[in-house]
Amino acid sequence: MNDKHANAAASSSATPPAMPALPDGVGLSYEELASRLAEKSRVIVSPDDPILMMVPLCNAFLEEERRLMERHKRALAQVMAEKTGGFVDSVKQITDDLGKTLTASAVDSLSAGLAAHRQGMERQNAALQQHQANIRWWGLVATVSALLNIVLIVFFLLHGR
Repeated sequence: MNDKHANAAASSSATPPAMPALPDGVGLSYEELASRLAEKSRVIVSPDDPILMMVPLCNAFLEEERRLMERHKRALAQVMAEKTGGFVDSVKQITDDLGKTLTASAVDSLSAGLAAHRQGMERQNAALQQHQANIRWWGLVATVSALLNIVLIVFFLLHGR
């Protein structure tokens, strides 16, 4: 058989014989394999060479691997969808809870601020009322003082001193 390959390699100008197409349509065809072998190793493979038995075996392996990969992709997509859905639900729940907590905290903070502001306004109002009372009192004192001054001026003007 080595002589056969050596003779085939020596006559590299000969084209490989036509080979039947593979029924499964996966991977390399007989022609592609024979062409690559002739190109790379300068060996022409005849259609009845036992090495060509590897073509359907490898093609069957490739087809099974493709099916396994498709099944794996579907399973992985399903797992990812389940996990992602659960993760999204968890994140949504956490953000909702956080929003409620922050909202409650903000309301409490604003309520405390408003209560402090209200107390400050009440103190300010009390101080203003005290100030008004003082102004009235000092206004009364000033009025009485002015009247007393007028009475004294008139008295001294009339009675002369």
